[in-house]
Amino acid sequence: MPGSTTTDNPSLLIRLREDLLRSPTNDSTVLVLKEARQALLSSSDPRERVGIRHILAQYHSLHADFDLAHRILDEAGPETPVDEQIAASTAYTRATVFNRQRQLNDALVTLAPYRDIHLEDTDVELAARIHTLYASLLDSLGDTTEAYNEYRIAIELRERHGEPRGMAVVYYNFGESCLRRDEDDLALEFFIRAYDIEKGLGDHASLAQSACHVAVILARKNDRDEALRFADEAMMSARQANVPMIIAHVMANRASALQILGDESGREKALEDTLVYLREFPIDGVLGPVLGNLGSLYLSQGKFEKAEEYLQRALEMSSRDGYQYNEGFWLFCLGQLRSEQGRYPEAIEYLGQAVEILRSVKAHVYTLDAMHALAKAHSGAGSGIDAFDTLAEMMRTYALEHNSEMQARLNSDLPPFVGPPVMLVIKQRT
Repeated sequence: MPGSTTTDNPSLLIRLREDLLRSPTNDSTVLVLKEARQALLSSSDPRERVGIRHILAQYHSLHADFDLAHRILDEAGPETPVDEQIAASTAYTRATVFNRQRQLNDALVTLAPYRDIHLEDTDVELAARIHTLYASLLDSLGDTTEAYNEYRIAIELRERHGEPRGMAVVYYNFGESCLRRDEDDLALEFFIRAYDIEKGLGDHASLAQSACHVAVILARKNDRDEALRFADEAMMSARQANVPMIIAHVMANRASALQILGDESGREKALEDTLVYLREFPIDGVLGPVLGNLGSLYLSQGKFEKAEEYLQRALEMSSRDGYQYNEGFWLFCLGQLRSEQGRYPEAIEYLGQAVEILRSVKAHVYTLDAMHALAKAHSGAGSGIDAFDTLAEMMRTYALEHNSEMQARLNSDLPPFVGPPVMLVIKQRT
């Protein structure tokens, strides 16, 4: 359960959390769910009942049954005493459900009132959870500067609290933020930190997510053998965790690693397998990127009609969810598609939007790629000379923005990333 709400029977909540969220098994889940529901009826402790509802809501959201998760949280409110800590914990849990639905703005609005209630004085762990999730939401919505400030607070709180699993969460989420900004070395450092902790804890669900991102970065570094080793470990850990949200996430990221390694047939099969899996578990946070990646694959194969169908669906989903990083990338792909078709005015429109969005979310490599594609589209349209001054000014402004951001980060008071000792054996998580 999020936070550290006390009950007369904390061992029950610890066991339910372990059996339903961290290490569920097909053989025991039905019995554990039955035990949780019976405990709801028999418990006289309102805090315990709230804790059980939080765990059940998390469980059902991980299985993409979001309506049921929200109904369970709705039932938690009326039976609890007025307690700011319990209210914050319930808001955090509901925000995680919204986040998994990719209803990012709803998650942000739900969580915002609880960032400044001084929980760090009474419940450091819950405060750290709230700041970590809030940072991740801001990052996904494109507010990278404020997200960075929130990560700074979250890392400080997590390391002050010193609980390994919590540190792994914030390290993983900050790693994802760095990965979106193409800061691969820093991302790899933080994913490895999370991975090492999770390996020591035997936390298969979290380990799977960290390992699959390590695989993607190692693929970018052209370390094929190690990338495939981490990808295989991620898939094995995901299967052991037996959580649909995690399995779908790892399947999709395995396809990305194969793409980077140049295995296009392996990538196509991995994406198609993920699409089949998502028919049973409709997880939009994974489905949108899978559709978009299939679209970009068909674009590279010259299958323009199929490419457009998938890319448009992916664009609609990312635009609906407010996920700007993906929105910018799918606009970039559609711009390239229009250029390949010789429809340069449309290409210029798509690529211009892509540049603006990708620049705003600090996706540095893709911003430069989109600027180059935009220049080529202008050339194809016969407007290359007229567009030169505009593109040159965009490049100059972008370089100034990037340098300013790097200088601000060098001058920030973010604690040095040395971290406390962890259990070494040799990573959007909540």
